[in-house]
Amino acid sequence: MTTRISYGIPGVNSSTVPESVTYAKPLPTISVPHARTHEGKFYDVSYLIPHGGELANDATINILVTTGASSAHSIPIWQVGGDCEAHIFEDVVVSANGTALDVYNHARWSTNTALLTAYHAPTITNDGTELGGAIFIPGGRGPNSAGGSATFNFEFDMKSSTNYLFRAINRSGAAIMGSFGLSFYEP
Repeated sequence: MTTRISYGIPGVNSSTVPESVTYAKPLPTISVPHARTHEGKFYDVSYLIPHGGELANDATINILVTTGASSAHSIPIWQVGGDCEAHIFEDVVVSANGTALDVYNHARWSTNTALLTAYHAPTITNDGTELGGAIFIPGGRGPNSAGGSATFNFEFDMKSSTNYLFRAINRSGAAIMGSFGLSFYEP
């Protein structure tokens, strides 16, 4: 089986550019994150409230994410054991980063490391600009909460050399478990 791909370049004389290319094998189509995994450029970072510990009612989880010299195409996700608010801030100012979180490459064979870094419990001096307003995470109220999660359906493209703050506030009326995860690739 061969696959023929035809193309043209606007404003270029078609007599100097081939109009199609023939491949001997079927043309594979995979998602961008899947392709970045094969390239060794897809990563994950996460934080879980330590087992035996819980987030008190009206308490906050703050995760600082700092991009390196490259942008980061990301999908953040909060998972919580009760009703919460989720917020994302850009250009955050901190006086201390907090506790570093491990960033893992999905391609376990790869020696590539991410430029993005992440921290739990930073010391924040200015929240920066909130992006898009708060997101409500429905998870239930009180001691019989069922839990819930919030994420973006598409990539969130974080600009280079910038601090971002991912914050969740427990509004369930009881102490709950919670976690934050960020899957991302850097172009």
